[in-house]
Amino acid sequence: MNTNETTVVPSEPVLTENDVYRLIGNSRRRAVINILLSENESVMLSELARQTAAVTSEREDTDPSDIYKSVYVSLQQNHLPKLDERGVVEYDADAGTVAPGPELYRFGPYVQQQPSDAPLDRLRHLDPRVVVVLVTIGVVLGFLLALVAGVAA
Repeated sequence: MNTNETTVVPSEPVLTENDVYRLIGNSRRRAVINILLSENESVMLSELARQTAAVTSEREDTDPSDIYKSVYVSLQQNHLPKLDERGVVEYDADAGTVAPGPELYRFGPYVQQQPSDAPLDRLRHLDPRVVVVLVTIGVVLGFLLALVAGVAA
């Protein structure tokens, strides 16, 4: 063995694609990642739990206040330490704060298109007046297209 050879050991754990999928496999961790990607700053654990409960309850069809305590405890004891260990967040349990970690940016492409962000789900949040206008435009365009196609034939 050559004694001049050196082994480079990374100072931070490197996330593999499998690690990324494992970490986003849980809806609460996915919500935390999305929230921190959009906030891009330190957040109090209580606020993060409130926002996570709101996102999670929408998918589970429950009231956020009914699951807040469960979300808070699971973030505090399970999810945030796991994300902190992998460099995704910087969790300060004593201060009760959670900040974006150096690996958080890697999750953007994986969490931006979740099922709740599908185009049809986003239509549900549109102002009904906008929907009426869009449908009217579609009907008028369809009628004009049929009229032009009928004249051309």
